[in-house]
Amino acid sequence: MALNNLGMALNEAGRFDEAITAHTRAAEICRETGDRQGEGITWNNLGADLQEVGQHERAVTVHTWAVDVFSEFDDRYHEAEAQHYLGSALRMVLRFDEAVAAHTRAVELFGETGDRHNEGLALTGLGLTLRRAGRCAEAATALTRAAQAYRDTGDRGGEGMALSNLGVALQDAERFADATAAYEQAVQAYREAGDRHGEGVATNNLGNNLRAAQQSADAVVAHRRAADIFRAVGDRLREGKALLALSLALLDTGQAEEVRRHYERAIEAFAGVDEHESAALLQRWLVSLHPGAIPPGIIPPEFHQAAFVVLMRLAFADARSGRPSLWGGPRAVRDPSDGSSAP
Repeated sequence: MALNNLGMALNEAGRFDEAITAHTRAAEICRETGDRQGEGITWNNLGADLQEVGQHERAVTVHTWAVDVFSEFDDRYHEAEAQHYLGSALRMVLRFDEAVAAHTRAVELFGETGDRHNEGLALTGLGLTLRRAGRCAEAATALTRAAQAYRDTGDRGGEGMALSNLGVALQDAERFADATAAYEQAVQAYREAGDRHGEGVATNNLGNNLRAAQQSADAVVAHRRAADIFRAVGDRLREGKALLALSLALLDTGQAEEVRRHYERAIEAFAGVDEHESAALLQRWLVSLHPGAIPPGIIPPEFHQAAFVVLMRLAFADARSGRPSLWGGPRAVRDPSDGSSAP
C-alpha cells in the first residue's frame, strides 16, 4: 500500500499526473498479488486523480471497477464511496440518469452503515446531479435532506454548502423567496463555521437571486458585501465577478456613476489574476461595443457576457442623457427596443 499512500500524498500536493502514475502502478501490484480489496481502494483513489485533471470518462471506468470489487466482497462502506465518486464522474460527462442512480445507491449504503455525515455528502451529490438534469424539485428535496444530515453531525460548513446549493436549485425553479431564505441560512452557517470564502459565495448568490426577484436595492447590498469578503480573502477572480454583479444591480437602481466606479474596480480585480487576461479586459473596456476585437478564449465567458451587458446599458444611458460616453467621446447607440440586434 506504500505506492497507494504515495499517490494520495501527491494528490494532496496537487501533483496529479504523478499521483496517477503512482496509483496506476499500485493497482497493478494489487492485481498481481491478488489483493482485491486493495485494488478497489486504489481504483477509487485513481479515479479521484483523473477527475482532478479532467479525465472524467476514464474516471467513470475505474470507479465502476471499484464498485464491482466492493460489491463482490459486500463491502458496503467502500462501495458507497465508490458509488458517490462514480456519480460525480458521470455527472461531469452529462450521463445524468446513471449519475442519479449511483448517488442514490451511495445514499442508501451510507444510511445502512450509519454514516450520517457521508450520507449528507452523497445527498449533496445527488442534489447537484438532479439540478443539472433540470429536476429542480427533486434536487431541492435531496439538498434539504443533505443540510439536515450535516446539521445532525454538527458540520456547519457542510450545512452551508448544502444550503447554498439548495438556494441555486430553488432559484432555478423561480422560487425566489425560498431561495433567499436558503441563501441567508447558508451565509449564517458558513459564518459560524469560519468559512469566509463560502460565506462570500453564498452572499453573492443571494445577490443574484434578489436581482432575479427584482429586489435590486437589496442585491446591491449583498453583492457589495460579497466583493468585500472576496477582497479580504484574496480571491481576486470572484471579487471581480461580484463587482460585475454589483454593477448590474446598480444599473437597475439608476446609480450610473456608482456603476462606473465599481466596473473599474472589477477590471482592477481581474488584473490581479492574470496579466494577459488583464490586458484583454482593459481592451474590452476600450473597444466597448466591438467584442470581436478580442481573440476568443482570453476572457471567461461569464465575464464577457456580463461586461457586454454593462457596457451596452451604460451606452444607452449616455446616449439618452447626452453625456460623453465611457470610452471618451460621443457615440450613437441604437436601443435594442427598436428591433435592432446587438453587434
